Amino acid sequence: MGLSSGCEVGDVSIAVVRKPSPDSDPSQSTTAQVEVLRHFRIIKDGSVLDLGHSGERLVAYLALEDRSRTRDQVAAALWAEATQPQAAASLRRALSIVRRRVPGLVRRETNRLSLSAEVAVDARVQRGLIDAITIGEKNTADGHELRLLREDLLPDWDELWLSAARQELRLLRLLSIEAIAAAQLAEQRPGAALAIVLLAVRDEPLRESAHRLVIQAHLAQGNQVEAAHQYLRYRNLLWENLRLLPSPGMEALVQPLRCEALLPQ
Repeated sequence: MGLSSGCEVGDVSIAVVRKPSPDSDPSQSTTAQVEVLRHFRIIKDGSVLDLGHSGERLVAYLALEDRSRTRDQVAAALWAEATQPQAAASLRRALSIVRRRVPGLVRRETNRLSLSAEVAVDARVQRGLIDAITIGEKNTADGHELRLLREDLLPDWDELWLSAARQELRLLRLLSIEAIAAAQLAEQRPGAALAIVLLAVRDEPLRESAHRLVIQAHLAQGNQVEAAHQYLRYRNLLWENLRLLPSPGMEALVQPLRCEALLPQ
C-alpha cells in the first residue's frame, strides 16, 4: 500500500488540478481535511464531521492510496472476510454515507475510487517530508516537522489492510529522524543532533542505530561518561527484552571508552 508523496508542511490543503470526475458536482467542491495520524478525523469548514465506522474506514483507506483503486479492490480490502456480493454491498452503503455527508469528497472515475484532489491528508504531508529527507533535499527540521515525523498512523485501529502501511511509515519516520540527527552531527552541531535523535530512542527504545547516534553526539561534546551510560542502558535493555547483545559496530564505537576504563573489558 503506497502513500502519496505530495509535500507541503503545515495544516494546509494539497491542491492538484484535475478534470472534474463524472461523480462530482463542481458546485459542491470540497476543501476537507482528512487526518489519519494519531486518530481519524475529517474537518470541513471548521467542523468535525461524523462518517460512521464504515465511512471512516473507506475514507482512511483511500487517503493512504497514491492512486485510484477499483471498487472490487476497495471492497476486498475493507471487507476481506465477507463474500464478494456482501463486500460490494457494504462498499455501496459506505459510499452513500460519505457522499451524503461530505459531497465531493470521494472521486469516481468509471469503476475506480479515490479521494478528491482538493482534499488535504496529513499522512501525505508527512510522507512528502519523509521523501524530501530521504533523497537529500532536506537535512533540517523545525519543531513542527519533528512532531509530524513522530505521529503514528491510526495507532488505535486494528485493521489488517492498515498494518503494512503503518509499519512501513513507522520505519521511514525513524530513518528520517536519524538522518536529520546525522546531518546535524556532520555539521558539528552535536547538541541539536542529540535533541533530535533522542526522539527516535523514545519512540523505539531497542533501535541500535538511534542509540549509536546518541553516543556519537555525547562523544562529540566530550561527554564520555554520558556516552558510557548510554551504552550500558542500551545493552541492559537489549538483554532484558530480547536476550541479545549489542552489534560489533556498537562495540567498536565504545571501544575507546573501555580503553579509558569507563566501561568493563
